[in-house]
Amino acid sequence: EIVDDDADVLIASCFGFSWTGKKAGKRIYWTGENWYRVDDPLPELEGRRIIDCFDMVYSFDYNEHGNHYRAPLYMLDCVVKGISDFGTVIRRKTKDQLRAEFPGRKFCTFVQGNELSPFRNEYFHRLGAIGRVDSFGPVFNNTGVIVDRAGKIEKTRDYKFAVAFENSAYAGYVTEKLVDALVSDVIPIYWGGSRVGEEFNQKAFVDVGSLGVEQSLALVREL
Repeated sequence: EIVDDDADVLIASCFGFSWTGKKAGKRIYWTGENWYRVDDPLPELEGRRIIDCFDMVYSFDYNEHGNHYRAPLYMLDCVVKGISDFGTVIRRKTKDQLRAEFPGRKFCTFVQGNELSPFRNEYFHRLGAIGRVDSFGPVFNNTGVIVDRAGKIEKTRDYKFAVAFENSAYAGYVTEKLVDALVSDVIPIYWGGSRVGEEFNQKAFVDVGSLGVEQSLALVREL
């Protein structure tokens, strides 16, 4: 039974603070977004931290608090995709193996609905100086085609690279974007989670955050 108050278990996320003041036997919080850290004092909570308001907190953060569990969005996304063996994502093929399959493939895809990422937007234009970047999302659309996530994966299979930038950079913040590119068997050009190499094989993607803009673009040209 779902109730509005006085529940056995309260489950909340990052989309507002309507859960404040609600009674519950146990309180669980999950977020896949990096809008704020769960251990930051928040004015919406009168200076309290989210991690102090819940019995269990799941987030992208690397946090050793006793009631915190790391569960970034990409892990949930693998469950949704039916990926039970995470090893199939961390990499079926290296960049060098994929390069052997490149003849006949187009250059790069870009599928984004959020235009509020200046660094990602600028990188799109820098890549365009190397080859045509086909956009299948609302941002910079140059194909006349808009695809959903399933369509993005299928479209991307015909390309060498896919831009897989997060909306912003933060340690531990890794969403579905990198996984989508990996399961498409292309080389992701990734930026966002600064510790992504601790959980994914860096030989499988171009890590812009680690390499920097110029070196990453040089690697794309080489591949």
